[in-house]
Amino acid sequence: MDALADDVAAESAVLRGPLEPLDEDGWRRATPAVGWSILDQVTHQAHFGEVAMQSATDPEATMNPLAQSRQP
Repeated sequence: MDALADDVAAESAVLRGPLEPLDEDGWRRATPAVGWSILDQVTHQAHFGEVAMQSATDPEATMNPLAQSRQP
């Protein structure tokens, strides 16, 4: 798991490089994926990265998100 975490950290560092200098117009720039901006793609990746992390650490909540929202 440590090696996997190190790989994710290294990937994240490489990705942050070209994203850090972007202003709002830069984030809204179109990408080769028709209809998707840079912001769309990054938020999509972030969302599914969270889902992947949750599925690894709490598979029951991933499979049944409504059960989690009903807990007091």
